[in-house]
Amino acid sequence: MIKKIYKRLSIISVIVAILLLFNWISPVFASVSIQPESPREGGYTPVNTFNSVTLGTNDSSAELTAAAITVGIVLLVIWLASVSTPPPSYTEYTFVTVPPGATVEVNGKVVGKTPCKFSLRNPVQAKIAVKKEGYRKIQATLTPSAPTKWQIVLKQNPPDSFVKTVEPGWESVEIAEGVEYDKAWASVVDLLVKRFDIEVLSKENGYIRTAWLYTWTGELRKDYRVRATIKFSQDRSKVEVKSEANYYTGKNWMIGSDTALLETLKADITRTVGQMANKS
Repeated sequence: MIKKIYKRLSIISVIVAILLLFNWISPVFASVSIQPESPREGGYTPVNTFNSVTLGTNDSSAELTAAAITVGIVLLVIWLASVSTPPPSYTEYTFVTVPPGATVEVNGKVVGKTPCKFSLRNPVQAKIAVKKEGYRKIQATLTPSAPTKWQIVLKQNPPDSFVKTVEPGWESVEIAEGVEYDKAWASVVDLLVKRFDIEVLSKENGYIRTAWLYTWTGELRKDYRVRATIKFSQDRSKVEVKSEANYYTGKNWMIGSDTALLETLKADITRTVGQMANKS
């Protein structure tokens, strides 16, 4: 549509230039008259006049003609420029994310929230960022060869309680006086089975390890899991607790600990068999 309009305007420009040129020049030629030969000694002399003025002797007519030609040339140059400079073209992009509602930025400027569409002037060379709270940021570069339709599955960040560490540490809870090992053991096992499946259980060794739990955050997440390990000291006076957490980066599992899980287990154990148990 734009190209058609430019083409029509170009044609109109040429027509206007020609009409103006003839409009300025034609009156001059229309006024030309060839007067009859006048006798003179030795022969006859033809006389050409413009409005009774001898041809080539009127400075204003020459200036008028030059002005008309100049206007025509200027309009012709404008027309050639419009023909040689095509209108800018644009490429439309579509961004869809799962979940929706992510903010899309182009070169640092927000263009919308997914799902969204926007156009960029060709040739395209832009930096894209897709952001959503609680999810990993996506960055990419748009080039002429890049796809125009993007469907992105956003990956959640690990919980704030996740702490990356090579070897999770242990926390200990003092068992209250008067609490026998059998009771302490049974109470700890009862606490764990309410949240976890048990993978390793050895009363003799005072050792418990749960299976991996993928719903600790309150929703099923295949990229985040936790488990707990409990062991009693050899003299059965303390319960040691360790929380393990893994976050899947898309390539491998990142090892760490979950501070929220560790604090919850410590508080529950302290309340049932720890020093707080005697106060209740």
